[in-house]
Amino acid sequence: MPANDPSVNELIYSLAQESIGFASTLQSEAEKMLDTIRKPNVTMEDIMRASSSVEKTLENIISSEILSTEKLRTALEMSKAGENLQ
Repeated sequence: MPANDPSVNELIYSLAQESIGFASTLQSEAEKMLDTIRKPNVTMEDIMRASSSVEKTLENIISSEILSTEKLRTALEMSKAGENLQ
């Protein structure tokens, strides 16, 4: 598979798009926490609830990033293997 193989390029592009989505989600979670702690009369329970939600989201993103890293590694290996065949 050549280095410029469309399927490898598409996979890398989709992984980049996914990372952009993760960044957007992280920004939203940061804003959620800021909104919570800036509320007048915010309670510890409010902060803990928001924190728990953010923590779950971060765990999901981390899991997805690990999977994305493996996909990228595979795509790069495929690309290198294709170069070696030429």
